[in-house]
Amino acid sequence: MLDLLRISKKNDEAPVIADLRTAIERCLSAKQYSVETNSDIRAALDVRLGLLTEGLTGRIFQSPSSSPSIEDIVSGFTIIELDRLPRESKCAHFFGLSNAIRRYLRNVPHNGGLRFISVVEEAHNVVGTITEARPSEEVADPRAYASESAATALAEDRAIGIGHVFVDQLVSSVAPQVIKNTGTKVAFRQVATDDRETLGGSMLCDDAEQQELARLSLGEAYYFTEGQFRPRRIRTRNLHESMPDLSRPCGDEELLSLIQKDSWWIAAERGRRESELKRLGHLLNRFDTWRQKVGRRFLAIQKQSGVPIGFESSTRVSPTQCTTMSMMQVVKRIRDQISRSLDELLRREIPRLLGDGPPADAKMGEWWEALRRRWEEVIQPDTRGWLGRVDRWIEANYANRKGDGDGR
Repeated sequence: MLDLLRISKKNDEAPVIADLRTAIERCLSAKQYSVETNSDIRAALDVRLGLLTEGLTGRIFQSPSSSPSIEDIVSGFTIIELDRLPRESKCAHFFGLSNAIRRYLRNVPHNGGLRFISVVEEAHNVVGTITEARPSEEVADPRAYASESAATALAEDRAIGIGHVFVDQLVSSVAPQVIKNTGTKVAFRQVATDDRETLGGSMLCDDAEQQELARLSLGEAYYFTEGQFRPRRIRTRNLHESMPDLSRPCGDEELLSLIQKDSWWIAAERGRRESELKRLGHLLNRFDTWRQKVGRRFLAIQKQSGVPIGFESSTRVSPTQCTTMSMMQVVKRIRDQISRSLDELLRREIPRLLGDGPPADAKMGEWWEALRRRWEEVIQPDTRGWLGRVDRWIEANYANRKGDGDGR
């Protein structure tokens, strides 16, 4: 299956999850499993990979490249908002983004010291208290793998100059491995006994200091880092007094108006749209080529059957082509393959890649329009017409077989 995925991509094209899904579909068709086994595998496929190809999650994981690039992310101040993603998708995205940053920085010369830091707010969403990550036949568990990966990578990240700040209101909701492997801790007011014991025990608080954690006032905290003999009680600066604008909420529309004229935003937006148009062109080419190939196979079977419905073909069929199943079963499988692929494009890829409308750039707008017309005026109507002719052939063949006393 992975070989099928690799050979279906050009050297300069990175596969996305939808390509994996397509490769699995073709692999299933080639394996010729029983109806029940095939149905079970397809159901698992829809549940697990479908979550990563639809909605906001799909827009992230269906891009063959990062926009902005990993280099842009690590070279400046970057805020990545994951709030609108489902919880499991947050973990998967955090897991992939962390690995990409780690791989990039590992290949960049390092002279020592801290060179990149990530701040993870509401850390329990991605490094929460979970059991050990295990493969499951019932359900995927990206949270477990994200937490396990974050915990095991902390020591390695220090060596290549990566620091992490995990922020959460409840200590008990964060993975114990993360608490143990962080070198600096700032503990604000904690009322629950288990939270005070967990956090206090990890920063050398005695019994009295653990009790004081429940009595801290606004802005007070205990601070502990490597090399200190015991935690220090501190008072943090009240930023709302020195920066009054922090108290005023900033909505999405206002935030967008502030950043959409920045050069980095314009470059990232252009890169994203160009990547999507390339992706759409590749999908249309691949679907059209595959549709024609499957169509030629159908024409060969139709010629052998002697029930033509408006087709002409000189293609020959080998005597062993239909040894394992009847012609009717072969044609129905061909029709189902084309129908599923068309439905996949209509439900997932086309709305995502054409749904934003034409780009503002004139040349990219012409490119978008050409792809739209090719899909709406050529490929989609031709495919529907082809499916209709196949249905008429199936009906005619079924009627002939029934007339001969062999209809089933």
